[in-house]
Amino acid sequence: MSTAQPALPPDPDARHTPTPQTGSLHPDGRRPHLTRGRPGGADAPPHQRLRLLLLVAMGGTIGTAAREWLSMVFPFSRNDFGWTTFGINLCGALLLGLLLELLGRRGADTGGRRTARLFAGTGVLGGFTTYSALATDSAYLISHRPVVGLGYAIGTVAGGLLAAALGIWAGRLRLPRRRQSQRRSESA
Repeated sequence: MSTAQPALPPDPDARHTPTPQTGSLHPDGRRPHLTRGRPGGADAPPHQRLRLLLLVAMGGTIGTAAREWLSMVFPFSRNDFGWTTFGINLCGALLLGLLLELLGRRGADTGGRRTARLFAGTGVLGGFTTYSALATDSAYLISHRPVVGLGYAIGTVAGGLLAAALGIWAGRLRLPRRRQSQRRSESA
């Protein structure tokens, strides 16, 4: 009695999923390194391109340094609410919402838009925001001041969602004005 599953039709987008027919990583049986150019080259997926990885790393370094600087200027006090981490996360969420809305309205996630998203969004703002500090600050506050700690944790997550929504809204307001001014300059 066979337990084999029926073969599925090849999916051209399933390059990274093993198939029941071949057990390889590509539907037609070729190895992934033979289906693309050199690893890290221009035709590799974005997460395998060295230039893009370096952009994310550089952005992350900048964002992390900015966060650390703010944390040193405004240190967390064990008797405090954790305002610095709270402000960093809300500011980062707002800016990320704004950035992604502006980039998304300008076109597909390719070329300069992808570079900007990876450097500024994933890199700088990803390094700037900190949910590990949120977790440790929350754990400390919850163990010593449960109501304040829960308020801090829930407030940061809910506030981050609202801040991101505000950033998206601001991006929607900003872009139409820019397009109207472009139309006027093009018709002149």
